[in-house]
Amino acid sequence: MPKFDIFRLYFSTPLHIGNERADYGKGSAVLHSDALTAAIYFAWNQLGQPNWIPESANDSAGFSISSMFPFTTVDGRLVYFLPRPLVKFKAGDMPTISTTLRKKMKKMAWVDTDFFKRQLEGNADLPTAENILGTFQSILPIN
Repeated sequence: MPKFDIFRLYFSTPLHIGNERADYGKGSAVLHSDALTAAIYFAWNQLGQPNWIPESANDSAGFSISSMFPFTTVDGRLVYFLPRPLVKFKAGDMPTISTTLRKKMKKMAWVDTDFFKRQLEGNADLPTAENILGTFQSILPIN
């Protein structure tokens, strides 16, 4: 299993993530890996280390990086979120849930890593209203 290092970034000022320089009215919830990699290369250049930057896209920088994903603390436990996998729930389960919960489920964009793993293994229970807050779902109650 490869080694993973997780870096949690805490911002002390507002952060705008977007591609349009002139349009600060629109933003994104995700900072993608290519933007993070470009920021690292820029910092290396500013630090006087341009030789650390790969010469071509085919050369390795010596690391891999993912996009930034949200996280929070629930009852003292760090909870990491990943994009919701496109896995369908069992058809027999869907009629048993309320319309309100079904609408909440449609808005889910992020699931915690525990639920993500269970969903990929086919062991995920249907979410409950207590496990969904806006676009986030967690096995832990987050309301």
